[in-house]
Amino acid sequence: MKMLYESAIADMIRLLDKTVDDFSMANDISGVTPLFCISNKQFLLMKTVDYFSNYQVLNGCRQLCIDMCEQMKLPIKIIAGDEDVDFILEVDDKSIGVLLSFKPNFMPNVSDELMYAIEKLMVVVLQDSVDGQVQFYKPNSYKYRNYKYKERVEQIVVKQFLEMLGRDDYDDFKECVGQYNYNAEQKLGITVSAIPTKKAVEKHRAMIQKELLSYFYKKELQTIFDEKEIMNMKERFEKNYVVLISNANFSKSLISSEWYYTLQVKTDAGIEQTAIVAGYLKSIEQLLFSILLVLSENENNKFMFYANQEGREKTGQKKLPLNYANQKLVLTMAKNILKVIEGNKKFVLHRTEMTDRVIGYLEQYVEKTRNAYMHKDNLYDWSDIRIIRTKTYAAYFMILGTFFIDVEKLLDIND
Repeated sequence: MKMLYESAIADMIRLLDKTVDDFSMANDISGVTPLFCISNKQFLLMKTVDYFSNYQVLNGCRQLCIDMCEQMKLPIKIIAGDEDVDFILEVDDKSIGVLLSFKPNFMPNVSDELMYAIEKLMVVVLQDSVDGQVQFYKPNSYKYRNYKYKERVEQIVVKQFLEMLGRDDYDDFKECVGQYNYNAEQKLGITVSAIPTKKAVEKHRAMIQKELLSYFYKKELQTIFDEKEIMNMKERFEKNYVVLISNANFSKSLISSEWYYTLQVKTDAGIEQTAIVAGYLKSIEQLLFSILLVLSENENNKFMFYANQEGREKTGQKKLPLNYANQKLVLTMAKNILKVIEGNKKFVLHRTEMTDRVIGYLEQYVEKTRNAYMHKDNLYDWSDIRIIRTKTYAAYFMILGTFFIDVEKLLDIND
């Protein structure tokens, strides 16, 4: 049956391509352009194509349902004319009128004669359920209250319609619809992204917290540590992870990368995606540096960093001890930070058998992320992005589960 879905969607895509090409050509040769316009010409084209392609999609889905019923040898009768009924389906000795619609159609235009011939009219809405919940709210209007067939009209979504027919392949149908949506986005070349308002960012923080505590990256941890070691780290991590959803700079870098990760079109269409990885790496660097900066308040901790050009010019020294006063005068790339950590393990990490493995993992993470993707290879494959994201979350877990963490000071590190 999936072949039937694929064939129907392929036909819709061909019609979409032709529609876009036809209207694009009309726009290009047009001698006029709107005088007042709240958006660019591409958006106007998209609105026009959307208007016409909706009819094409509706017709395509209608024909798909008819072909599907015929293939299943279900008796149907196609309805032509002005009636808001696409076909009548015979199920369990009952005649059910079926109407496909993009939105709930609570008052279909049907004749008394047709309604007399059917048990009920089922409006199949081309929408998807959210979290498995389907709820259509009936209009509170005088016109609807006086609509005489309101008790005989039932609203369902496509998934429910397929289940009514005894089918369990909605995921196949949805996959094919995804191909259509992807082609539409690629053909029109325009997408709309959410603006990171304060409320949206707060919601995103909650999403990151959920991801951190879902431990989706546990398999990555299991390649290095046994279950007991993971549980030991987890105990500390769950006390410390809150710093990653704070207003600290390392948290902002994580939130930014996760924001773009969520919005990014997950395709292999040739879009270079190194920027997402850069945010993850920057966040790890900032977190490690912030931890050392807080620990440097202890006068017994001397974390010596190579001075940057400004630091050498101001102090005449090649190396400087890290503190709040000279934090801008030292080289703070991840590789430099990890060298300092390696030389000061007992002051930075809890003493466990995991210490060297944690540092080794962080070194490999930085080496692969920075040198392979930031300096050499362009990053196009979304599977690579997912792998790097998983490793980044695993790195957060290791750091916050083995390093000495002062939560209160890290929360205020930018103040």
